[in-house]
Amino acid sequence: MFCDACGRNSSFAVMNRTRTFNIKGMDIQVPYRTEICINCGEERYNDELEMSIMEKAITMYRDKQKMLPAEQIMGYMRRHEISAEEMAKRAGCAVGDILRAEKGRLVDVEADRKLKQVICA
Repeated sequence: MFCDACGRNSSFAVMNRTRTFNIKGMDIQVPYRTEICINCGEERYNDELEMSIMEKAITMYRDKQKMLPAEQIMGYMRRHEISAEEMAKRAGCAVGDILRAEKGRLVDVEADRKLKQVICA
């Protein structure tokens, strides 16, 4: 296989590594498996792996902060037949926060707290 880092055809070894992300001031360590070039020691770049590592970091952050899962937010909105705009009014936060939260993206801790007050009441 070709190594983009050293520009040579090379063998690759599979190794366990850990990458640290700082998400909203919190360090999140994500373990992952990657291929390492035998010649130069650099990781072989893989788009799918990079996306997977980032998604895992966000999930770990959400879990550590005990944030509401997107499924719970969407379920509440479906059961009550309300739009993102109506949910934002009920929670007292921005529509953008609702749209991000229902897609599983990060919202600030205060928006999550407001959503919990509505959904978990």
